[in-house]
Amino acid sequence: PKQEKNLKPVTTRLVTWNVRGINNPVKRYKILSHLTRLGADVVFLQEVHLTPTEMRKLRSRWVGQMYYSSYNSKSRGVCVLMSKTPFIELESESDTEGRFMIVRGVLQGTEVTMVSVYAPPQDITRSYPSTCKIVGGDWNTVWDTDLDRMGPSLPSDAATSCALREFSREMGLTDIWRVLHQGKKDYTFFSGAHQSYCWLDTLLISQQVGLGTLETSIHVKVLSDHSPVSMDFLPYPQIKRSITWRMNNSLLADKSFVSMLQQEISSFFQVNENTITSRLVLWDAFKATIRGWIIGQASYKKKLYKKEWLKLEEELVNLEIAHKDSPQNEEILSALQKTSRDMQGLINQKTEYALYRTRERYF
Repeated sequence: PKQEKNLKPVTTRLVTWNVRGINNPVKRYKILSHLTRLGADVVFLQEVHLTPTEMRKLRSRWVGQMYYSSYNSKSRGVCVLMSKTPFIELESESDTEGRFMIVRGVLQGTEVTMVSVYAPPQDITRSYPSTCKIVGGDWNTVWDTDLDRMGPSLPSDAATSCALREFSREMGLTDIWRVLHQGKKDYTFFSGAHQSYCWLDTLLISQQVGLGTLETSIHVKVLSDHSPVSMDFLPYPQIKRSITWRMNNSLLADKSFVSMLQQEISSFFQVNENTITSRLVLWDAFKATIRGWIIGQASYKKKLYKKEWLKLEEELVNLEIAHKDSPQNEEILSALQKTSRDMQGLINQKTEYALYRTRERYF
C-alpha cells in the first residue's frame, strides 16, 4: 500500500498482466522488478508457464503470499501475488487446468474475493459472502467489438463477448476501466501476426469495490505483448461499512440516460428471463445489475462534469487576463460573459442537487 504524505488515505494498487511465460529466470526477475516499479500490492498474472515447483520461486523479494493454479511449463498457469500488505486468507480454490485461481480473505480490514483468470475457464461462478469482488484476467475476447478491437471482428466475437457480459452480469461485475473511460478506444494486446490491437485484459469489480476506486491505468507494453492494467482503491474504511445506495434522480432528466436505461432493462430480461426458475432470484439479480449500471453512468457524468468545470475555469482565467489587458474589446467581453454564464450553469446544477439531497435527508 502507498501511504502518501500529509496522512492521506492508504490506497491499494491491483495489477493484472498476461506475462506470456516467465519460466526463464531472467525474465521472471524483470517481471517482478517491473511490478515493483508499478507499485503493485496485489497482482493477477496469467500465462506464467510454470510447474508447481517453479511457481514457488515467485515467492521472493516483495512477494509475501502466493496462490496459483499450474498447468505445465509451456502453457497456461495463473497466480495471485500479494505484497507484504496485511492479508488474512479465509479460503482459496483453483482448477487443474491452469485457468483460474480464487482467493477470499481480509485485505486491509475488508473482506474481498480475488480471482485471476486465463480464459476460457470452465466455471468460476461462485457464491461468496464477500460483497467485494475483483477479477483480473485475460479473457481472450473483447467486451465491445466496436470499441475494443482495431479492424474487423472475428467470427467468434459475438458468442464469446456475449458469454463474458453474461458472466459479469451473473456475478454483479463491471469493467472499471470502461466505466471511467466510456467511449474511449484503447488496447492492451498487440498481435504481430495480424498487425492489430485489441482489448483482452480487464479488471472486473463489484459495486463495493467500484465505490472505492480512485484510478485505473493501462501501462506501456514491456516484457510481454500484453499491457499491465492497474487500479487504485481504498479498501478501508471507505468500503468496509455497509453503504445504503440511493439513486441520483436528476439522471432521469437526461433523455439519453432514460433511453439507455430502458435498453439495459430490456437486454437483461431478454438474456436472463428463462434461465432462472425463481422470480425472486431474478428480481434480486436485476436490481444488482441495474444498480451497478446506474452507478457507472453517474460516475461517468461526474467525470464529465469535472472535466467541463476545469475547462471553463481555465477559459475564464485566460479571458479575464485578456480583458484586463483590453477592457474595451467587445469580443473578449462577450466571450467572458458567455463563459461566466456557462460556469454559473454548472454551479446551479450542483446546487440544485445538493438542495434535493438536503430535503431528502431532513424532510
